[in-house]
Amino acid sequence: MYLDILLAAVVVFLFFRGLTLAIKILPLSRSVKLYTGYIMPVIELVLWVGFIIWSVLLLYKAYNTAALIVAGTLTILFIVPMWFLIKDFLYGVILKVQRKIDLNTTIEIEGLTGIVIKTGHLSFDIRTKNGNIDTIPYNKILSKIITRHGGNINLDTQLISFRMDSAQDINVVIPGLKFTLINAPWVAASQDPIVKDIRQENGEYILDVVVYTMKQDHAKKIQEYVTNKMGILTGVVRL
Repeated sequence: MYLDILLAAVVVFLFFRGLTLAIKILPLSRSVKLYTGYIMPVIELVLWVGFIIWSVLLLYKAYNTAALIVAGTLTILFIVPMWFLIKDFLYGVILKVQRKIDLNTTIEIEGLTGIVIKTGHLSFDIRTKNGNIDTIPYNKILSKIITRHGGNINLDTQLISFRMDSAQDINVVIPGLKFTLINAPWVAASQDPIVKDIRQENGEYILDVVVYTMKQDHAKKIQEYVTNKMGILTGVVRL
């Protein structure tokens, strides 16, 4: 019985670690990876709760009174603090899925304004205008009004023109181009690239795409990255 419980715990643990690694490696879209990262911890939490219930039932059916007393005592000791932790965790998942606290976005909560620099499982950090870093538990703001500012003042906007042979399927190239850009190390993941214009000149497509970077000189690195990945010629204009 104890071996069954131990093996089940190991299987659950390894399954979710392996699934998390697979999601990182597989060429999935940014949105799929984003929302999967938010939902996966909830599914894992539910399974662990189910595992605990199943373990208690096994002990009960085995009439293992001593083990049941120990499990009950530990549950009573940890139930109150665990409730607050679980509440923060679940509220955080809700706010992340709603995309109210994306990284590198400027938000305002009841007069407190700052840039989101970290989103943890139980709280998130913002850097205020005076340079201070405030840590805010998720349960403190779920019912508050959160204002998301339209742009990140720390991001530099670049307009990059991509040239490609018009024989290629534009409907296939555009998703691939966006995926390549959003995975470039110098492109801000909080802002999706925007295809501003598509035109044809001399047998070529020219795509003007807006990307967001932390520094102006990152544009050259983005050009080289896209060229190496897709073989597309590029040119950049700073907005």
